Parts: sequence; C-alpha cells; structure tokens
Amino acid sequence: MSFGVAPAKINSLVVEDDKDDRLHIARKLKSTPAFQPVFYNNYQKYPLMQKALDADIVSLDLEVENRKAESLFICKQLNKRSPDKSVIFFTFRPQDVLGAPINFVLEKSNEVWAAYDRLLLMIVVHDRSLSVLRDIVELSPEPKVLKKQYEEIRERLSPFLSSLATIYKVFENENKTVARRYRKLGRILKKMNSVAGDERKVYFTLHDLREPLRGLVKEELDEIKKVEGVFVTDKLKKEIDVLDESIAKQEPVKDTRGLAERALVYAADTIVDSLKSVSALLSSNKPADTEQAPETEQTIEESLYINAWFHDYEDKNALTVDVAAELRINLAYLRRTDGASELLPSETAALLNAAGAVDVMVMSPMADIDPLIETLELPPKPDQFVKFSVIAKQPGQIDLTVLLMIRNEPIYRTVFSCEAVKVTAAPVA
Repeated sequence: MSFGVAPAKINSLVVEDDKDDRLHIARKLKSTPAFQPVFYNNYQKYPLMQKALDADIVSLDLEVENRKAESLFICKQLNKRSPDKSVIFFTFRPQDVLGAPINFVLEKSNEVWAAYDRLLLMIVVHDRSLSVLRDIVELSPEPKVLKKQYEEIRERLSPFLSSLATIYKVFENENKTVARRYRKLGRILKKMNSVAGDERKVYFTLHDLREPLRGLVKEELDEIKKVEGVFVTDKLKKEIDVLDESIAKQEPVKDTRGLAERALVYAADTIVDSLKSVSALLSSNKPADTEQAPETEQTIEESLYINAWFHDYEDKNALTVDVAAELRINLAYLRRTDGASELLPSETAALLNAAGAVDVMVMSPMADIDPLIETLELPPKPDQFVKFSVIAKQPGQIDLTVLLMIRNEPIYRTVFSCEAVKVTAAPVA
C-alpha cells in the first residue's frame, strides 16, 4: 500500500545502564529496519534532553543507577515541552508509577522483553492516532480558527504518515491483523491530509472520519494490552474518558450547504480520475450473477463494492438515444460480473457499515435521469439495490457521476461510463 509519503525511520532513545540488557535491546531494535536507535547508560550524559526531544519514542529504565528521580524529572520535562511525545517507563515495579504523565508503563517481564521492539512501534501509532483524534474532537466550526487548526493537524499528519509507512512494512508479513489496521489508518489519515474545498468541507469531512479513527485507536490499545506486562496509566485512562464524554456531548454535525452545492463541489473535485472503461458497464452478455472477489490487500471482511448495471436492456453493447434504460446500483461484498464494479476504500466502507442508509445520487449532463436521488437501505446486500431511469440525449460516451451521501454529506464519488447510439428508423418502402 502507498501512504503517499516517503517512509521514515522511528527515532528511539533508550536509557538503560545494564550492559546485558542494553545489548539485548540493541539487538532487538537494530534487527528491525524501522528503528534509528540512540542509547544512553545514564541520565547525566549530554545532550540527553535534546536527543529525547528529537526522538519519536523515549524508553526510560527506572532502575538505571537506582536514580528513579532523574527519570521522573526527564519525563516531566518532556511532558511540558512536547506533550504528545511517546514516553514509556521500563521497570520491575510498574504499579509505583502509574500516576506518571505518560500513557504506558512496561514491566520487565519475559513477554515484554520478547515483544519490546513491536510494542514501541504500536505505542507510537497509538499515541499519534490519539493525538489526531483529540485534535478533531476539539475542532472549532468558526472558519478562521478552523483554518489554523487544520494547518496544525496537517503539519503533524505528514511525518505520522511517513512513520506509519515504515511501521506497516514491519507487520506486513508477520501480523496480517495489525497490518490491515494500519492500511485502514493510512487511508483515513491520507484523506484527512488532503481535504479539498473551503473550511466547511474540512470541518464536515474530518468529523465524518472521527468515528472510524476512534475505532482504530481503541483496536490499537486493545492489541497493546494483550501483552502481559503492559500497564495503562491513570493519565491515559482519564484522557480516553474525557474524549468519550466530549464526543457524547457534541451535537451531530450537519452540513449547512445546499444539496446542489455539496454535490457539484464534491463531483468537480477530481472527477476525471475515476472514469471507468467505456465498455465495462454494458459489455457482458452473461445472466446477472455474482462472483467472489479475489482477496487482495483488503480482506473479504472489508471488501465492499459499488456495483452498477443496466437491467434487461435489449442492446447490451450500448444505450439507445431517447430510449429509457433501467440503471441499478447496489453496495455488496460481492462483485457483479454483468456490469461495472468498484472496490470502495476501507474508510468509506466503515462509514457505510456504521450507517442505516445511504443516499445515492446519479447525475449526467448527457442524459436525463429520474429520480435524481434514491435511498439505499443498509447493511449491504447483493439483492438490495436502487433504480434510476436513464435516457441518453446524445450518441457517444455517456458519463454517469454517482455520489454516495450520508446525512446529505457526500462521502464517495465515482464515474461510470457507457456508450449510446442513435437508431434511425428504416424508411418505409
């Protein structure tokens, strides 16, 4: 999967004075291409604080020279100067420091030792994702404030995507569940990072992506907690409770733009990049049926398709100008073989799976379409579809723009294309 950015290694700072333990950690981190590790064997060495500020994650051994106070001091300084920094304590007595201003404490258990490098990577993903989620919850609807907030979010998203691209490669072959979660996360972050349009569209788009992101943050935390010896701090528990409470209190976000404005702006953003094969929509002479889509990067569980086909149309090769044809559109976990089919991005599928219905709009300057909008009930089913009457007004290629909308906000746009011919009646002898 492409994350749209160049991969970047994870800068890690580890403070550990036990020579054998330090060598063990060094071997773990250096065997993983994702890391750019730096090691310190005490808390006095210069310039530890600057190296800690530059690192993506900092691991502090509380038993180093039995100087617990120094590690706590470093932690507090990092929290003041870089509050979103991933900092972990590594200790024999995790219960003593669960009140520290960090998210995780790792016990020096066999399980943690074995998973140490992978845990650091997952903690980086969790902490940065949680930070983005918090930023979205705190978004202001006031345009000037929102513009500044979005600029700040984007400044953090690019380096996060670079780190995520590297971390994904580590898990790609060894843990499909984690890799799949990072693919979903990457798609959501890329969409957040590239919202086109005015502040209103930014606001509505980010809010629509909030729940899918929130679900992935919870999954990441659950995965980390599976390792025996990982402790969640009081600070993280409180932050999650506050976020949940804030989300529960927020009113549902409604798009205040007119329907035509929303639809046209959304369709015009990047309409040409989704044109489908001219012959795909009408090329098959097979009876309507479905086939199981091959498993690709997205698994069957998340492979949701939008299908479009003309039902019982006499001429399977083209529409006929001025003659109505019945267009059917559905969402299903199966790809149809008698029309056009497109795999939906996982973040779009997540939005649809959480909704009870989706509005489907079909538009074309080259055809008369009735009705303009139909509502498709969810969850997706192969035999559940919406119908449109399409009358081509001219011969040649007919582009049909399809919008999927939830609560009047477009969440997905594509274009299906077909051919139309003009039939001239034969002269009467």
